[in-house]
Amino acid sequence: MIVAGLFLGISSFFKPIDKIIYIAIFMIIITLFLTKKIELVKYLKYFIIVLFSSFIITQVIYIHLDNYIGHNVNRNVSMFFLYVGLTPNGIGTWSPETAIYLDMAKENNWDYKKTDKLIKEKLLDEITNIKYNKLEFFLNKIKIAWGSEIYPSMVNATIDSDGPLKKDKWIEKIRSIGEIYYLLIWILFFISIFVSIKLNCNLNDLTYLLILYSFLLVFGFFCLLLLSEVQDRYKLVIYPNFSIISGYALERIFNKLDNFI
Repeated sequence: MIVAGLFLGISSFFKPIDKIIYIAIFMIIITLFLTKKIELVKYLKYFIIVLFSSFIITQVIYIHLDNYIGHNVNRNVSMFFLYVGLTPNGIGTWSPETAIYLDMAKENNWDYKKTDKLIKEKLLDEITNIKYNKLEFFLNKIKIAWGSEIYPSMVNATIDSDGPLKKDKWIEKIRSIGEIYYLLIWILFFISIFVSIKLNCNLNDLTYLLILYSFLLVFGFFCLLLLSEVQDRYKLVIYPNFSIISGYALERIFNKLDNFI
């Protein structure tokens, strides 16, 4: 439990998905308790140990960063991501026009509470007074975040535009294979959800608990990206959970084929 908390605390400095993981685990604990599968107090103790160890490691890292940089490090970057993700002056992604938080913090002598208040007021003012199609705005964010497979694009971007590799057709073939793989993952994902619901999710089965946890994580991450900044690479964080859920669908399909044969 302690090691899990330490790794979650460290991971929060790369992408704050740890909060979604905590919520998913807590929801599973409550679900198991309500269905009388576990003792609530026992598992809440484990959960608190994970939270406490995560809190300790993050505070140690923050103190080290404070000393290294020479001024306080912001402990909560929520307003930065919310502004970038929701301001109608952008499209939900980082840009010099939307990433103004750091400049505002510097102007306010690194007073992050004051900066949060000012940027919150600015965001509310822009949402209220700037006319824009909100539905189109969020649909475009979904397209950016989930619209395509990212691996081939990242590989393609690193290749010299004037080099011979850029001109080879195999680059496009790899990209096409990546897109097919990504589409297949999504299809298997929804098959798994459908099968799990149809079979009424036996909570005594560890497989179903893993499916439930992975689904909650994917759903939570989807909601997070609706509100926060989006980049197409961000979904790589939950690819393992996509694979778990999609793998379950493959298992069910192969079992059906075995019974049919």
